[in-house]
Amino acid sequence: MQNKEFKTQVENAVFSLNSRLRNLPDVLTNEKVIAAAYLLYLTGKQNYAFDNVNEIIDNDYFAAEKKYFITNFVNEEAWQSVQPLAREYASDIFKEIVLTYENPSKNEPDTSTPSSLTKLAIKILNIQNNENVVDLCSGNGTFLLNAATIIPAAHYHGYDLKAPCKDITDIRANLLGVNIETEIIDVFELAQRQSAIHNFDKLFSNYPIGLHCRNLDKAGKEFSDTLTDVNPYIFPGTSQDWIYNSLLLRLMKDEGKAVAIMTNGACYNHANLQARRYFVDNCFVEAVISLPAKLFNFTALPLTMIVFSNRKSAVRMVDATQMFTKGRRTNILSDKNIEDILFAYNTDTENSISIGNTELKVNEYALSPQRFLTKNITFNNGVAFKDIIKKFKRATPISASALDKISSNEETNIKYLRLQDIQNGIISDDLHCLKELEPRQAQYLLKDEDLILSKIGFPYKVAVAKIIPGQSVLPVGNMYAIELDRTKVNPYYIKSFFESEQGAAALKSITTGETIPIISVDRLKNLQVPVPDMAEQNKIANEYLAVLDEIQVLKLKLQKATDRLNNVFDEMKEGI
Repeated sequence: MQNKEFKTQVENAVFSLNSRLRNLPDVLTNEKVIAAAYLLYLTGKQNYAFDNVNEIIDNDYFAAEKKYFITNFVNEEAWQSVQPLAREYASDIFKEIVLTYENPSKNEPDTSTPSSLTKLAIKILNIQNNENVVDLCSGNGTFLLNAATIIPAAHYHGYDLKAPCKDITDIRANLLGVNIETEIIDVFELAQRQSAIHNFDKLFSNYPIGLHCRNLDKAGKEFSDTLTDVNPYIFPGTSQDWIYNSLLLRLMKDEGKAVAIMTNGACYNHANLQARRYFVDNCFVEAVISLPAKLFNFTALPLTMIVFSNRKSAVRMVDATQMFTKGRRTNILSDKNIEDILFAYNTDTENSISIGNTELKVNEYALSPQRFLTKNITFNNGVAFKDIIKKFKRATPISASALDKISSNEETNIKYLRLQDIQNGIISDDLHCLKELEPRQAQYLLKDEDLILSKIGFPYKVAVAKIIPGQSVLPVGNMYAIELDRTKVNPYYIKSFFESEQGAAALKSITTGETIPIISVDRLKNLQVPVPDMAEQNKIANEYLAVLDEIQVLKLKLQKATDRLNNVFDEMKEGI
């Protein structure tokens, strides 16, 4: 273990190196710092015998193989700037910088896998001697290097599209004395190699996140097309997470195991339901671990570790969101944290449970531990829901036959809203009309921006009413209509909360009834909800509304395309 003095020297050397490189015309990058530190390591190792960059490189057999990488990022001007540091710090200091440096700057966010997270993955994968181990989108090789150091007798392969990532991984492996085969390739091209299909015992991937199928490159689209032919779950809006997960399965041996880092949303949102259905129904999901927030430099958002293997009739759910050690810039997983997560992985605790695939099916295939580990949920800035409500109403009590009598086939300014008129959180534009209202029904009419919440049938439906001036909308059926105090909360913020996984878990925690899940008024009013300041609420609400607008535009485009499709024959039939 490194002592405190050594760590301090490394920090000081990094600061000095960055300061000197930052004064040069070129942009300071992760690669430039590592290349410069490697040159400083080499010159110390060579007893300062050479001053020229080319001479230093040419006098080391391995460095000569990486000459293009080194000179591409450190020219003679840069070398002259940093060279004096070679005599200020021992070569081992620069070796440590080469092995561990990752740039956390905002200009060049570090998307590498945190070392502590790779240690958890390695424990779960349980890599054995002589096994074939692969990292897809291997980056600078953190996972492979840590694994090869712990289990050197396995066979390691790293694939990434970026040439500098290969060079950095190769240099680090050489310094550590471990063997890793690396290749510059679009990882989706591996699906076309017979030698790669079902070839790997253990697989890991911290792939790019936040992208959809529509953003796939050529190789990704070709691979995605092969999935569409077999499994009808791939849509333009499907998260790329599930495409990468499918690639892991394609490359995994029958008795193999794979670990991936993916977005929380893809584990529970409606857009990815069909993808989750395929993975769960085919028994590919072994476990889901909800990770703590702020583990990565590039995002403060919490992510999910998902584990794949074959023939799994239940999914192990682990809520590790509170199992972390606070660091200076980011949170980390200490050895004790990893031990606690692994214990929960293997033993039922308040933070872990096994959920059968049948139960997942009735819960929209939600792969979220928080959905099933219901407990007293509290939030920062949490308040009782009743404290932000101005008026709480149920839907109008009316039988189906009575509703039929007052329904109108002609357009009127009086509409009625049913639960089936709410799809994916959006109220239909084509609500049915009523001939007239009875005087007693006026008290049930919706106000603009009332929150609509279904009261039976988890997962619950949530919507915000948008009432056009001169129009009346009467809610009917099993729903609550809630007028919120808009001096305290933005209705769209509350809607986005209830539709989040945290919100869904909160609603489930107050659900009663096994056959017919239901939320009682008292439980709902006393539910804790997070209420940050209005600026933060409005920021979230505005982003939510922007996405809703995007959905409306896409719906219009779809409708226009559908209309054109239906009229193709009529438009083109001339001469037939």
